[in-house]
Amino acid sequence: MLGMNYVTLDNVGCKVKYCRVRGLQTLHDATVYAAHGSIPLYDWGAPEYGLAAGATAATLRGRFPNLRPGDVLALAEAKGPATGLAADADPRHRQAVRLTTVILGQDLLATGGPQDVTEIQWHADDALKGALCISTALSTGPVTDASVALGNLVLADQGRTVPAEALPPVPPAGQPFRPTLALPDLTFRRPYDHTAALAGPAAAALASSTGEALPAVTLAGPQGPWTPVYDLLSSRPTDAAFVVEMDDDRRAHLRFGDGVLGLAPAPGQALAATYRVGNGSAGNVGPDSLVHVVSSAALVGVGNPLPGQGGAAPELLDAVRLAAPQVFHETDDNGTTADLARLAETFPDVARAAATLRWTGSWHTLFLGVERASGSPIDTGFQAALARFVESDRIAGWELEIGALRYVGLDVAMSVTLDPGASRSRVEAGLAAAFGNRDLPDGRRGFFHPANFTFGQPVYLSRVIAAALAVPGVAAVDLDDTPPRPNRFRRYGEPPRGELARGEIPIGGLEIARLDGDPAAPQRGRIRFFLEGGR
Repeated sequence: MLGMNYVTLDNVGCKVKYCRVRGLQTLHDATVYAAHGSIPLYDWGAPEYGLAAGATAATLRGRFPNLRPGDVLALAEAKGPATGLAADADPRHRQAVRLTTVILGQDLLATGGPQDVTEIQWHADDALKGALCISTALSTGPVTDASVALGNLVLADQGRTVPAEALPPVPPAGQPFRPTLALPDLTFRRPYDHTAALAGPAAAALASSTGEALPAVTLAGPQGPWTPVYDLLSSRPTDAAFVVEMDDDRRAHLRFGDGVLGLAPAPGQALAATYRVGNGSAGNVGPDSLVHVVSSAALVGVGNPLPGQGGAAPELLDAVRLAAPQVFHETDDNGTTADLARLAETFPDVARAAATLRWTGSWHTLFLGVERASGSPIDTGFQAALARFVESDRIAGWELEIGALRYVGLDVAMSVTLDPGASRSRVEAGLAAAFGNRDLPDGRRGFFHPANFTFGQPVYLSRVIAAALAVPGVAAVDLDDTPPRPNRFRRYGEPPRGELARGEIPIGGLEIARLDGDPAAPQRGRIRFFLEGGR
């Protein structure tokens, strides 16, 4: 995780779109006004005046028509209240606040005539944590402007941008594409939405959480932009998303979808990566430590009235292993998920249910898929009622997500060579039974029996071939789908996506493979056998 900070920018007046500030980069555009550099707080002529802890409003001395709701000011002690000296100001007595209201007005009773003022209010969650002195009377004389409002604040974070690094071309279908970024130490950060930030407190923009951190990398290509995600379990086949995997040398490897869970890059496609590098506590700089602008000649000064925060070193490998995804750290209790599914099947209007546990990146989620007997959709009312029904059997700490069972019809066709002298009709009947979805007379289950498959379970080519070879009279099995061969091994109604080369038909986390073999409903899965030889 990287460090973040509010940075003050100084100039006579310009619009700043981007700048680098001693290892930090600004996160949003800003218009800089000279008058907003240091704004005096108004004391209404009182010799002893200040803002109490918990305050959410103040008055500025002067007229500031360019201040807007959503702007951030840093309310800061400028003089020591006990001495009136700037050198004695405590840098800990500073706080960023997000403005919600700006009203221009006048103090008509001010000494010497009307005084222009600007009334400001800020977000309730930015209420002052401590009191601020604005004016006070000392034995040496009155002290005014003891606290000020610092403007022109822009949010910045640590890291250096690497623009448009070309990745290797995407290889032909069926070959893995796992490019590696050239520079190590890829930045991870909580995604920043400036529009959303304008409506929230200033402190919230600085908040950080490793559970919300995403790699700071985007890809550009002919199919449009690609964005990073925590995992591909919920990605649709058209989602241009990818996952970043870090190795022991802190180098980033990119993993893409397969056309089922996430979009697969087209072969030959050229992608370019724009990313940030830099993490850790180095970005947690102390207040008033930034003085140099690296890449914006329009600016004449920079500062950071507040300390940086949020920077954290990469997690230790032992800690990562303890919180590893399910594929590396198996936590699923099959008995627990099966019990929950059986309980759900006793709920009214539930014809079938299945459950699976997944590590989703920050916590465990128990996915409960159901099929309603009435055929009605899984609406919010039904979800809430079923969630209450199974609540007593849900493991504490596991999030529950209820959705519809999504069946994936399969399309399988194989060429089968028979032993000499084998009866074609008997072999065909044996294959149909072996790959059926029913219980067999000898107590075994057909290969595509519903009990043999659950959420996210792929259909492996090797097991299909083994089941066919186990049928008496079968000498060889061929699933090569190179034209004009009629063989198929894919999802029904979809083109091949390298399933044969991969050796499996991938199934999404909330999907279940299905092959009913009903000629009247091929979308529920179909299978054909092309017999060669025999008698």
